[in-house]
Amino acid sequence: MRARMSMIVGLATLVGAAACGTTTHVQRLRELPVATVGDDDHVAWEGTRVLIERFDDLRTPEYGRAFATAQIPMVNLLHSGGQAEYPEHAGLLDGKDGKQPVRRIGGLETELPFLIARALPGSHALADDDPRARREPSWDYVVDGRVLQSTATQHSSFALGMVALLGVPVVFSRHEMRLEVTVAPADARGEPIFQKIYRFDERMAEGLYYHHGSAQRLSERAVRETVERVAEDVVVAVADHRARSALGEAG
Repeated sequence: MRARMSMIVGLATLVGAAACGTTTHVQRLRELPVATVGDDDHVAWEGTRVLIERFDDLRTPEYGRAFATAQIPMVNLLHSGGQAEYPEHAGLLDGKDGKQPVRRIGGLETELPFLIARALPGSHALADDDPRARREPSWDYVVDGRVLQSTATQHSSFALGMVALLGVPVVFSRHEMRLEVTVAPADARGEPIFQKIYRFDERMAEGLYYHHGSAQRLSERAVRETVERVAEDVVVAVADHRARSALGEAG
């Protein structure tokens, strides 16, 4: 079922692009633009070597489902919709590179480490799957992660569409994401200095004149904002730990 749904979404993307006379390019999800944390206020961070390991994917084995109302004649005119538990594989993180449509590929478990590494300051933070990581002789800290949830939900109503010209919303999207992150010294991985569960839960109503592509916009925002929050907290945790360690050695 998962492979079939992915294939359908992919074909729909290509058909849509062809109808517009454009070409869809492939881009890794790890290339999604994210802001880099400034390290001006965290001097102890400078030169820190951080390895971000591949995340564990602990999401539900259910790929997605359509709501029952979508299958009932007449009722589906009032309400339809469904859920996607793996939005990155359902095309909800696709975007554009300039004016060209981009199909972003890769799962959160492999792509989040690269995004976090890019959001961290300096050049010594690398994802475990990055070939450059093999050239590092040792690490100061290791970041582990677990993807707990990434649910994209959408409700729609054909009946509301009848009055969409008046500004009434017809599509209602929601994205829920939970991510657990742990930071530990490389030589004491059983003694983490930081651990936190990050939660993203936002809704967006879409109408004829506003918030087009609400599901995609929420999915992208969930990844970008969560990555940036993680990076900020990692910098603070590591810088504080290094500073305390330096004071202890001096004492």
